[in-house]
Amino acid sequence: MSDSDKAQVDSFKQFGIATLKIMAYMAGQSGRYGMLRFTKRDLYNYVHGQRVAQICDGDVGVHMGRQQVQEAARGFFGSNHHKQTSIFGFALLEDEEVRTYRWVMLNLLDVMGQKKPCVVVTDGDKAMRAAIAEVMPTARHRLCGWHLEKNCIQRVKNTEFCKVFKKALYANFEINDFEEFWKLSVESLGLRDNNWV
Repeated sequence: MSDSDKAQVDSFKQFGIATLKIMAYMAGQSGRYGMLRFTKRDLYNYVHGQRVAQICDGDVGVHMGRQQVQEAARGFFGSNHHKQTSIFGFALLEDEEVRTYRWVMLNLLDVMGQKKPCVVVTDGDKAMRAAIAEVMPTARHRLCGWHLEKNCIQRVKNTEFCKVFKKALYANFEINDFEEFWKLSVESLGLRDNNWV
């Protein structure tokens, strides 16, 4: 990525624009995706590198040491984990006990200036749930989309419903539109009596 590309990305990120939307905008500026001088992976790597640098200069760097954070993050994010993975994930790879998650949650709160999130999205690990309940008792714990899709495939075993479920999960519905879409879909596929659905 050129310095001007990076500056433009930094500017968008300051206003909270999602990386995928930044990619689409910059592709539009260039005429199409194929005209960009960088790939989607280049953009995500750059954004992640900036985030790691900010975190390393802040509280996590104090607790763990800048080099340790960078090395762990580099190794963790080099693999094909989905985009919503957090810098704090690497600390959990070896030890998934409640105290480890508690430590991560407390450090997350430090980085966030003690502002507690309304929702925490994870893989549903029981120890993680316990730590969230203890450290952030007002936050709602939810499963990430990937795990919800996996549960859908395992528990319903209906490819048409899996398509409907994916749309319901990722589409931007108004509440009433979602309720109507869900009810009609479940009824048309004969899944009204399926407890998981």
